[in-house]
Amino acid sequence: MPLPTHAPIYRFVGNRLRKFRTDRQLTQAQVAEVIGVSPQQYQKYEDAQSRATIALVLLLSKFYGLSFASFVEGAPVPEASVAPQMTTSQPVNPGEDDLLMRLVTAYSALPSKSDKIELVELAEERMASLRASDVPATSSKA
Repeated sequence: MPLPTHAPIYRFVGNRLRKFRTDRQLTQAQVAEVIGVSPQQYQKYEDAQSRATIALVLLLSKFYGLSFASFVEGAPVPEASVAPQMTTSQPVNPGEDDLLMRLVTAYSALPSKSDKIELVELAEERMASLRASDVPATSSKA
């Protein structure tokens, strides 16, 4: 459940989700199928009972052909109880945002849930393989 101070943001985004869906005369069930959730879960995003994640908004912005900003422009910004710490550090891996967006786009373009599961399993297998190769081999010499 969203923190009370953040609830207006989720209501705002939920209203945008509803507006963009109804502008295209789509049902909640149709949009839910596109993003891979149940119609009940999608309804919770529109009603701000569940938080719409950045990944969800990115998927829907691509699906609707809209900018990410169109979902959040004008949203109320909550007051911070502690001033945020400003940093000037660079991202750990420059260009990683582009790769992540390519992955999200490819995932959302897959036609079936089984294809999406296969992609996730492939990525998990690759991660496990990389972790296994990082473990130093033990010597059998005595």
